[in-house]
Amino acid sequence: HRLFLTGFAAYDRMELIVPDADMGSPEVNAATDEVSLELQFSRFILGYDGQLGDKVSDELRLSAGRDANSARILGNFRFEGNGPIYNLRNDLAVSWLPDLTTHLGTDLIFAPFDYNVKANGYPESKLDNKDFSDIGNYFNLEWRPLPDLLVTPGIRHDYYHHLDKAKTSLRAAARWDY
Repeated sequence: HRLFLTGFAAYDRMELIVPDADMGSPEVNAATDEVSLELQFSRFILGYDGQLGDKVSDELRLSAGRDANSARILGNFRFEGNGPIYNLRNDLAVSWLPDLTTHLGTDLIFAPFDYNVKANGYPESKLDNKDFSDIGNYFNLEWRPLPDLLVTPGIRHDYYHHLDKAKTSLRAAARWDY
């Protein structure tokens, strides 16, 4: 068994200044000659990896963090979103044969976000503590028909609470170690 804690963060910013452009409205964005994008996040992940038997293993991840994102387009559009984000993921794997493993898992996400959007010519739109949540369940196979080829067919079902909608999708991936 293995228990661990991981922490990481990132801050990325991109600005494109167009000196000859003076578009939009300073009410939307004071920099009417700028296109910008700013992305930042932080996460702490508590992880558990357990060997539950000769052929059964489990990976559990709990994470908490914060996201803050913004975009501005020449005084015509502004978006800002920020808030905490919480995740849980569990993956139970069973190795039936040396070249065949099944995975059964669940993903949960919850994020009470604040949104602020302004477009030129329209009133500002704000949402405070807009709950975004998703629960996803999946099942897939990892099959090695050849030592250097991994084929992974699967199925996933997601339910989006904030939309009151669900979606099931078939998945497939192949990796070849040439």
